[in-house]
Amino acid sequence: MSDDDLERRLQALEAWQDAAVTKMKRLGEENDRLRDRVAELEQLVDPDPGSVAYEQLTREQKVHRVRVALLEQANAGKSPVMKYDDVQWLFDGKPSAGHAYTLMELAAESDGYVYETGGHGSGQKRLRVKPDAVNDERVFHAANKATSTLPA
Repeated sequence: MSDDDLERRLQALEAWQDAAVTKMKRLGEENDRLRDRVAELEQLVDPDPGSVAYEQLTREQKVHRVRVALLEQANAGKSPVMKYDDVQWLFDGKPSAGHAYTLMELAAESDGYVYETGGHGSGQKRLRVKPDAVNDERVFHAANKATSTLPA
């Protein structure tokens, strides 16, 4: 095989590699757009649990609402922490303290949320969010949508 043949093959390989990298970038951008669109559509299909009577909410809807409310709170510059009485307040006092703690524990099973069981002076259990670590698109978009509609 001549040097010219090797050079042509190397150029062809480099062109193929460049095309593959370009296609991967385009697919990554398309994937991001589709994730955003799916999150928007999920909000339409799974309406805000806040509009449903407490007694009709599923456990997952309650947990979702806790996650969204806490992320909204953090995005608004307020404390990124909820205690059981905050969870009770979120649902107009409906859940018992025990059920509020259960919802907090379940909410902490998602990336970005941590259930803390003591320390911090009061020794009270609490749910904390790290907004940059939240990976659930439904929660992220619901919280951002709510925060963007708040009055300035």
